[in-house]
Amino acid sequence: MEYFGNSREFFMVSKLTNLNLKRLTIFDNNYFAIIWFRSDLNVISIDDSLKIFMRNELLFLTEISKINIEESCNARVIVFNGLFGGCLKNDAMANFKNNIFSTGKGGLKAIKITDNLINEFELLWRLFQIEIHTNNYLKLGMLQGLLNNFLILCLRIFKLNKALLIDSGELSLIKKYIHLVDQFFRTKHTVTEYATLLNKSPKTLSNLFSKEGVKSPLKYINERKMNEAKRLLYFSDKSIQEIAYSIGYESTKSFSRFFKNQEGISPYCYRIRKKGKKEC
Repeated sequence: MEYFGNSREFFMVSKLTNLNLKRLTIFDNNYFAIIWFRSDLNVISIDDSLKIFMRNELLFLTEISKINIEESCNARVIVFNGLFGGCLKNDAMANFKNNIFSTGKGGLKAIKITDNLINEFELLWRLFQIEIHTNNYLKLGMLQGLLNNFLILCLRIFKLNKALLIDSGELSLIKKYIHLVDQFFRTKHTVTEYATLLNKSPKTLSNLFSKEGVKSPLKYINERKMNEAKRLLYFSDKSIQEIAYSIGYESTKSFSRFFKNQEGISPYCYRIRKKGKKEC
């Protein structure tokens, strides 16, 4: 969803895709982008460097030379050019812009939406979508006002918690763990194996994940295996035995037991129901 003003103001709110990112090239780098990540594992490439982001992290970018979305990324994006961003001119917003908007070659920063503000962010997103479809002379001012409110909420979080430095500290360890699971879930099925790769104990990982309020380390492994199993059951013609082997199970029986424990039905029944052939 895009807005073009009479004086070349531009504003967009959309699901993040590689296609709509190409729209940024029309501004000769004179734009601001806010990416709102919506799932637990989001991988994007910025200047050929892979970065991992967590649910409800906001990344602020400008003058990016090259950005590419990996398959696992689920995010929203807000984009506006310098002509639209008049609401960034007051002192508080100017300071925020200078501190939080990052270039691809500089240190990337993000903020984490706090639980007490998530409903306000969601409301503003819905209002963006409503207002961008209206047709009246107040549209530009309304969209700028909503963006100003969005950035004020971001500034509030920034002042309280400062910015998260991407790829540093405890959150970075969680992201590295999730990224390793995404790479090796077919062959490594235990938390101990990933803890060894990270030079940590399973207990340390479990405590850290609990502290940050995210799923347990084992749940990430199981969910990744299940997502791949479901994808193959629905979209491929592979036998259940072939699918079991492809995600690291030596027997159909052990795979079926794992699948039923997670989903409540067997892989065979899942495939039948998803394809709508008959009840299982």
